[in-house]
Amino acid sequence: MKIRKLLFIIALVTIFTGNIYADSVRFAVLGDTRGIGKKNAVDEKIFAKIVQEVLSADPPVQFVVVTGDLVHGSKEAGPVKQQFLRWRQIAAPWYNSDMLGAKVYVVPGNHDEPSILYYPEPWQSVFSDMPDNGPSDSKKFVYSFDFGPVHCAVVNTSRPTLLGSAHAVDLDWLAKDLAGTDKPIKLVFGHEPAYPA
Repeated sequence: MKIRKLLFIIALVTIFTGNIYADSVRFAVLGDTRGIGKKNAVDEKIFAKIVQEVLSADPPVQFVVVTGDLVHGSKEAGPVKQQFLRWRQIAAPWYNSDMLGAKVYVVPGNHDEPSILYYPEPWQSVFSDMPDNGPSDSKKFVYSFDFGPVHCAVVNTSRPTLLGSAHAVDLDWLAKDLAGTDKPIKLVFGHEPAYPA
């Protein structure tokens, strides 16, 4: 079996004021936790290891961002919702940790929303704890949050359309969101890279 690459980064963001640390934030970023095929919707073995690695980080991680393709996906709403629920079970140690609490932020990927016919319901019901401060037609898919000196914006790069995926970001919303914060560090998370190779 070919081992797929998972992106796993623990980032430390520190702001200096003179010679004194003003504030710091430590967070983990990972993506593509999906498995191969409907029977292996989440790469459970590797994802479970990453969950434990994040929990054992020293100093502790304060939040986690998962940048899309959480699951393999399905053309039907019921199976994809079950895949999301299984993903949440594997990630449960993050949600239950004193270190992280519910500070787990998910970003939609193309495998997470493959059908225009049903895509909002499974995501919005399973990840109902995501902020809903994004555009009215993208609640829980597009949003932003602050953590210490950092402002994070989550964008949907894979919104399904009748012809496939839009592969576009709501740049008007993003510009207003970034202009509306006074946080010194601004980060944008999406599934697809802003500048593909």
